[in-house]
Amino acid sequence: MTGRAVPHGVVRTGISLRPEELAQLDRWVELRNSASRSEAIRFLIRRMEAETVLSDSTTEASGCLLVLYNHRAPNVQRRLTEAQHRWGDRLRSSMHVHLRDDACLEVMVLIGPRGEIERAAEDLRGVKGIQAGQYLLAPTRLSLGAGPARRRSPGAHDHRVAVSQGRAGRSRRSFGRVGRARHAASGEPGDFRAGAGSRAAATGGAHT
Repeated sequence: MTGRAVPHGVVRTGISLRPEELAQLDRWVELRNSASRSEAIRFLIRRMEAETVLSDSTTEASGCLLVLYNHRAPNVQRRLTEAQHRWGDRLRSSMHVHLRDDACLEVMVLIGPRGEIERAAEDLRGVKGIQAGQYLLAPTRLSLGAGPARRRSPGAHDHRVAVSQGRAGRSRRSFGRVGRARHAASGEPGDFRAGAGSRAAATGGAHT
């Protein structure tokens, strides 16, 4: 019996599905642009693994929090800055986006034990004046289905401080472990624990 060669480290197997289940799988494969049914099934396995890992509140997790607010609401930016300082050890990056009219979107990346990340997210989106807030959690380590580590390519990058300036006053400052250590040692602004000026640098400043 001939067929495609099985990649190293991969086991070929078969599963039994009802016709409607197979049709649903194929629709999902097309919807998420998976390379194959196998890749879609591997994704589902990794997602279940992530949920199992995150069931432990002490597991290191990464979180992405989005909050929406009206920047003209009294003291909302001051309150949000104060809340960000409360979680300075967990808040790794913040991006401020100016939306239509007076609406603003703040995107925050949090790293730490899952339980603490959830408490931080609830605290931040509970700031008075925040109109909406949602967050997503994920493990910080690649799952068993991610495959072996690849060789470092010529274009690979270190996790150092990166600052980018976009259109219409959008800006972003992100901190890897190396970047945070360098800022802490030098006393430069950037770490949220360093003072109120760090958030202005990270978000491009407040509206005028």
